[in-house]
Amino acid sequence: MENPKTTFKVAVQRAFKDSKYPHGESLVQDFFGHYGIHITNFFLNNTWMELKDKEMLVSYALEMYVLSDSAFAYFLPAFLINIHAENIGIKSVIYQWLTPPIDSIRMQVFNKRMRLFTLDQCKVILRFIKSFLKEEFYREEHRSEKTIKYWKNLIKIKRID
Repeated sequence: MENPKTTFKVAVQRAFKDSKYPHGESLVQDFFGHYGIHITNFFLNNTWMELKDKEMLVSYALEMYVLSDSAFAYFLPAFLINIHAENIGIKSVIYQWLTPPIDSIRMQVFNKRMRLFTLDQCKVILRFIKSFLKEEFYREEHRSEKTIKYWKNLIKIKRID
């Protein structure tokens, strides 16, 4: 029987293998100034496959909101592969970054970011979300149902595109 961690890792690697490094643009959103430079230094000139330092990934998981949309989409697999099975708190953080916000203004920004993922990447993300919700007692059941529905709908849209 295959190890679920290994099969998930392989699924992530396959889904994101052709992701393009966000060359020619800032890795962080412009309005973060000096703080953004600190974050950029960690990610700069590294492919998502090269980011394997779990301690550093754990510390930067809390800072993913600083990343530009394309950098977020590009570096997410490093987090999914290296720390998704390691730390309950960090899994929760990753889950929150993939959960649609409640307010409509933030939802526009969220949609823009999430639509950067390909069909296969969306499937892997949905797999992560389902796995997380299965393992963890998540109090906001209606929100978790909306999250799953959001990703299923995005997958449908990607199939049509």
